[in-house]
Amino acid sequence: MFETMLFIHLTGLAVWFGSMAAIGLMLLAFRRDLRSEEAKKMVGKMVKLFNRLTHPSSFLVLVSGGLMMMDRWSDTDHPFWLTFMERVGGAVVLLSIIALTIAGRKLTKRLGGGASGAGQAASAGKAPAAVGAGAAAMAGVRLNGYLSTMGVAAVGVLAVIFVVSFRF
Repeated sequence: MFETMLFIHLTGLAVWFGSMAAIGLMLLAFRRDLRSEEAKKMVGKMVKLFNRLTHPSSFLVLVSGGLMMMDRWSDTDHPFWLTFMERVGGAVVLLSIIALTIAGRKLTKRLGGGASGAGQAASAGKAPAAVGAGAAAMAGVRLNGYLSTMGVAAVGVLAVIFVVSFRF
């Protein structure tokens, strides 16, 4: 039982951190050019793909870690690395799911609102190109916030991996 949970735990961790790194690097390429509708659609698809990959895999990490803790380490005297993995690792999983979901929704909402904002400006007599540039700038700010949130989550994952790997 323990070996199976460890396999699920490590596989979920690899998918979670690997997709965070891969999607993060791809989103960096789109950070400067969010004026075109194709780029906005592509960023929206990447955020949805990221959510489909990371949320289930991070949840598997959380559940399999909890099951391993109950199965193997039921006593109350834990070494520091195990307590750190249990408490900080669980917090990193939960906070990253919540923070990335909120940041992703704000980003996709901002990306989807760019076209309607240009249409409203045209009906109000404003130049749509100027509003489109402003919407692209705001979407770029949201993308930077999303990437920052993803970076903080990645640092949290790496911190837990570091402490657990060296068994401090």
